Amino acid sequence: MLAQGTVKICSLRQPLHAEWVVEAGADLFGLIFAEARRQVSVAVAREIVMRGRAARPDGTLRSVGVFVEQSVDEINRTADAVGIDLVQLHRPNVISSGGRIERPTILVVHASAETTLDSIARLAEDFEATGSMLAGIAVDAFTKDARGGTGTIANWVVARQVAERYPTVLAGGLYPDNVGHAISDVGPIGVDVSSGVETDGEKDRAKILAFVRAARQGFQASVGQVDRVPLGQSAKPVEGAQPLL
Repeated sequence: MLAQGTVKICSLRQPLHAEWVVEAGADLFGLIFAEARRQVSVAVAREIVMRGRAARPDGTLRSVGVFVEQSVDEINRTADAVGIDLVQLHRPNVISSGGRIERPTILVVHASAETTLDSIARLAEDFEATGSMLAGIAVDAFTKDARGGTGTIANWVVARQVAERYPTVLAGGLYPDNVGHAISDVGPIGVDVSSGVETDGEKDRAKILAFVRAARQGFQASVGQVDRVPLGQSAKPVEGAQPLL
């Protein structure tokens, strides 16, 4: 499971970026293996992971491989080749093909007004039925391609209701100047950023530092812990919404 107050910087593409993440004090960093502008090769990803571990040798910095509809076999092979710690899975219909993902996995839900907690529970149940380990659920913005990293703000109304019952990572349209408000409003266990710490499409050291600092302040200012049902347990649906799947 993910710890309360987790901060993830996604889509690193250079080994130097790992040092920036360590300097900022983030907990997770993401590497994109799906076809996308921010995609990295296995060789570069391995170097980024090694650089991050060398910069923070105590093991508190973890790497996340981001996949979109790749097969379970490909996910596991890539994870082994790079040495990543967790998997993040967009469009998780790959679970219908069976097989077990060998790393703890964050399932991504691109939340629209039609998303319900019951549909998320079914998704989690189906995933865990494969023998895979569910680390948490990421709520991202709903877009036409549903891949993430677009800078579009997620549906915070839906995300808030999901976060009341599940360990939730909020993504989508977060920046240094709005992440504190997002944490206060939604109450997630963690936050995830990609384009919000970039300038002209490239990672920006100053923005990474500012984002992590603002997120830490936001988590420290948030009051109390909400009760969450165990992952996979049915919960009340969002009023007036339709199933996600």
